[in-house]
Amino acid sequence: ESADLSSDVVYESHNPVTRTQVHFDSVRMVGLDTLHKLQPLDVIGDYTLQNQLSWEYLGFEIQATIEMMPSTLSNSIIESSTSTVRMLEKVAIFVGLNEVDAELSILSLIDQNLLREIQLGQVLDVDNILPCLLSTILHADITSLSVDVADVLTPSMTGFVSPGMDRLFSSTMDAGFLMYERIVLDAAPQFFQERVRPILSDAIVKKAVSSSDNSVACAPRPTWSGLESDRRIDFRDLLLSPLDAKSAGATGREPYGNIFSSYALPYLKENVFQGELFNEGFVRPFTHSRSGAEGSIVFSETLLGWNHTTLSSIIYDSLVVSVSELRIDNL
Repeated sequence: ESADLSSDVVYESHNPVTRTQVHFDSVRMVGLDTLHKLQPLDVIGDYTLQNQLSWEYLGFEIQATIEMMPSTLSNSIIESSTSTVRMLEKVAIFVGLNEVDAELSILSLIDQNLLREIQLGQVLDVDNILPCLLSTILHADITSLSVDVADVLTPSMTGFVSPGMDRLFSSTMDAGFLMYERIVLDAAPQFFQERVRPILSDAIVKKAVSSSDNSVACAPRPTWSGLESDRRIDFRDLLLSPLDAKSAGATGREPYGNIFSSYALPYLKENVFQGELFNEGFVRPFTHSRSGAEGSIVFSETLLGWNHTTLSSIIYDSLVVSVSELRIDNL
């Protein structure tokens, strides 16, 4: 994920030698795909869920602009005929954390009445599911954010045109890393809980569930334009992809939403509705739970019973027919 921060000055210094400004042009977070532990939605309270996540590493690739010019202070030791002389450097900065373990607890108060009011037709489109769920939340807050870091990756700064600038900033970064690495590791848990948690809670969680934001309003039940005259569901439009539905003679416009045609059915076809996958995931566990043997099912109860008594038959007076202990093998 990257962000444009070109207008932000993240560091500024003015001393008797130089005036320096550092701008972050963009920030890209890397390492999100090194997630090796995901334990979401642990219930730790009446209204609180905890999520545990661990990454091998998380890093930030920063594209920055460093602007240096002669000092304009009255006690400057550099004389310059003009204050417009400046040096620009475009550099790439990398900082990262190794073995990051995070625990995030979120308090959510959900209105039962609003949840009951959501209709099936409103969530048949994937884009509507999250807004509809968020619209039922009366209040949400990040109550706890715990982050443990095993190690700080050695930061780097590359891209300098000037060798002198390269040596100056690289040596400064190396010295700062050696001096403050242990302090950063020790301060990380408190920093994330006291500083980062309120920012995330206000900027993301509370904003996402704000009732004044139209983006979290649940979309009204669709009218399925063009199909009002026929209230019956066309399975071609409901289950097939738009191209296949169109080829089969339907509208191909996903009039009932895309949750079945674009997500549910393709997933089931690829991961469930295949012989061996279905056997492994459903048939064998089900038959083993019913009969104790995989692939076989036993109905021990009486499935069919018939009892007939007559005085007019010369063959029998009473006839009893029953079917029980039915066993089906090789399912």
